[in-house]
Amino acid sequence: GRLYVIDKFSVFHTNNLWVRLDKLRHNMDLDIIVNRKTVSGRKMIQLEMAMGAAISQFDHSMTVNCPRSRFARVKKCSDLLLIMSDVYELRDGALVPHVARSANRGMPHVELDDRYYQLVPEFQRRFAQGMPSLADADVLKVRGNVFFGANVRIVGNVTIEVADGLTLTIPDNTVLANKKLTAAVQQEDL
Repeated sequence: GRLYVIDKFSVFHTNNLWVRLDKLRHNMDLDIIVNRKTVSGRKMIQLEMAMGAAISQFDHSMTVNCPRSRFARVKKCSDLLLIMSDVYELRDGALVPHVARSANRGMPHVELDDRYYQLVPEFQRRFAQGMPSLADADVLKVRGNVFFGANVRIVGNVTIEVADGLTLTIPDNTVLANKKLTAAVQQEDL
């Protein structure tokens, strides 16, 4: 939400702490945060420690302000799809936006249905043949149980919607360009 409004908040925490192990104390007094969430339909409680507050436990601690271009956020499998696709490349040992993509436009917007893509093993199963090309994509929205074949290419704005209880497999070598694909019947019934 509002935390990512750069004109209001110019510095963000990326959950990275680098610590000299010889300075680490065993009895650090850190607050515990109770984070209630639902994962795969099950209510859970995640206990976290306020590691951002840990810097107060160290003498001579400091922060490093890195530009947003230096990291790619991966909070959900939608973000993982982006960095595993062809919109990023490995250059000089660093994962960076592909030169052709970054010169022309920003990153595509990707939304994957959390019911099927929330966990990494489920994500990997649905993209077992490889990540679709997103080099020419602006938006990819996937709602429902969708599997992707090899060499699938997304161009422009693409929405794929599959009715509950159904499965759709995008065939190998398919190009989906500025399309809304809706499946309301089982694929073998088509």
